[in-house]
Amino acid sequence: MFRVKGINILCMEDDPLVLSSVARHLRKRGYDTFEANSGSEAQRILKERPIDILIADIRMPDMGAFELISRVRAMGLRPKILILTAYEESDYFIEAIRSKVDGFILKPLNFAAMDMHVDALSNEVYHERELKEVSLQRDRVLDSIKEGVLCLNTKGQITYANSQALKLLGGSLEELYGKTPQHYFTLENTEGKGMGELLERVLCGESTLQEGSGTLYKKERFLAHVEFTLSPIIDKGRILGAVAALRDATLKHEKEKELKLLSLLVEQSPGNILLTDIDGKILYVNRGFEELTGFDREEVVGLTPRILKSQYHSMEFYQQMWKMVKEEGRVWIGEMKNHRKNGEDYWVYLTIYPIKDEKGSITHFAGIGKDITDKKAYEEYQRECEVKIESAVLAETAKNLERDRILFEKRRLEDMGNLLKDISHHWRQPLTAISILVQNLKEFEEHEGFDEEEFASTVEKVLSQVEVMSKSLDGFRNFFKSHEAPVCFRVKKIIEEISFMLLGEMQTHQITLEIHEESPLELCGPSAGFKQVLLSLIKNSVESIIKRREQKKIKGKISLHLRQEGEQSLIQIYDNGIGIKEEERAKLFDPYFSTKTEKHGRGMGLYIGRSILRQGFEGEICYESPKEGEEGAIFTIKIPADSPL
Repeated sequence: MFRVKGINILCMEDDPLVLSSVARHLRKRGYDTFEANSGSEAQRILKERPIDILIADIRMPDMGAFELISRVRAMGLRPKILILTAYEESDYFIEAIRSKVDGFILKPLNFAAMDMHVDALSNEVYHERELKEVSLQRDRVLDSIKEGVLCLNTKGQITYANSQALKLLGGSLEELYGKTPQHYFTLENTEGKGMGELLERVLCGESTLQEGSGTLYKKERFLAHVEFTLSPIIDKGRILGAVAALRDATLKHEKEKELKLLSLLVEQSPGNILLTDIDGKILYVNRGFEELTGFDREEVVGLTPRILKSQYHSMEFYQQMWKMVKEEGRVWIGEMKNHRKNGEDYWVYLTIYPIKDEKGSITHFAGIGKDITDKKAYEEYQRECEVKIESAVLAETAKNLERDRILFEKRRLEDMGNLLKDISHHWRQPLTAISILVQNLKEFEEHEGFDEEEFASTVEKVLSQVEVMSKSLDGFRNFFKSHEAPVCFRVKKIIEEISFMLLGEMQTHQITLEIHEESPLELCGPSAGFKQVLLSLIKNSVESIIKRREQKKIKGKISLHLRQEGEQSLIQIYDNGIGIKEEERAKLFDPYFSTKTEKHGRGMGLYIGRSILRQGFEGEICYESPKEGEEGAIFTIKIPADSPL
């Protein structure tokens, strides 16, 4: 049986009668036939048409059959070839064999003999097409699977590779063909046997299946990690070769490597790690857990973390913790006191979190803890130290308060002594006047001509001087009168009292004191303390002016400005004294620092004054430099308007 449908035949003959006769005969039999009356025409048709059978005259004017065959082979075409010839010389037959001709048709033509040759070649063409289709179908099937497939002959050489294998090996079939897998692979099975030994076992029939894994290289360049199976190809009990299936395991290898690294990380972590199932049964603990708790892994797997429970925390503590983690699916972080295997307590900073699957359902719980036993012990020690320090600070504060109170009283006494000197100076003139007037009265008594009016006038003058002295005493007594409870007072009135106390000294040294009150300024607080502050500041101004007058005769001036500025009451004291050196300004309010000699001061006035303002009025005092070219000093007292009573 022969098949003609779809078979293309090209007839090349320079005799038009023979050419047309052959072509017509073949068409009648069902073949698709093409005609060429020259070699060049035949070559053109072969380029343009898929020709299955070429019937060619051995000799043509421009190009004979053998030359055409050579050109056809060079074009990569492989049609079946029949030679038409009237020659029977052996040279032609030898050339035909070299050209791999499929048959001869001798002239004169015998259509029956020709049909026999053509039909046989037609069947071969159909058979080759079927084989090619089967091969293509096989390639499609093998190319559709994820594994790389290699076919090996009995010598272990590659004869076939599917697309996945070519992709893995990074080459073409032509490049791989005839090479052994060892040229590319560094593969071994679980027993450590290499690819060459494994292949030898399969090909000699020792093993029907070998499995393993390894690495693919090409010219020492890494290609992939693979897993493989190696099995023989058997036909009727005879081994024809072997087939190797390669699976790209690079991603799997990296995942396993990553998992191994994570496993080592967890196992060797300095923290203690615990994993439980959904019911809280322990599945895994790391080495850190064993070292911290004293329990071996085998002892705790299958148990619950209750084995670590201490009596320190309440039941509500544990209930709230598990509610957050198990019911709400949230992470719990906190400190927990637990028991070791030997009964000792230890503290951990613990993080417990739920592990969820891809659907969001909780499948496991993990706990990661850090030993903070030493930290907690240190915190306890620190708390004890803080209590001791607080007690010591309170004691020292009380001691300092008592010291400040003593210093304040000492300062008051010093100021009283200074004022007594001022009063003594202030009384000297009225006492002198009284002495003279009393002597006059005595003379009136001893001499005749006593004038009653003059006597009365003299007595009145004596009483006037006594009244001046009495007022001085009242002012002195009122100035140093202490008030236990805070009171409200006018600042200007206190300044006037101080001015009266220092009047004698200021007159002696030609010093004037001015008060500029922009608006009535009233403060609430310990008035005696505030008097002490102002007295110290004004007294300092007086002494500074006296010191400057020793260098240059000037008219001394002290000016006080009182005003309300926003939420603050401001009192500024200006003087044109000798001023304060720049290097001394930073220490002005330090205790026991003085710009004067020890004879004139001990350096406590400004320190005590600042303490009084801060404690009694929540206020502050600061020093300001005068404008460039001006002499003297400026002190500013700032007190909040809402200073508490």
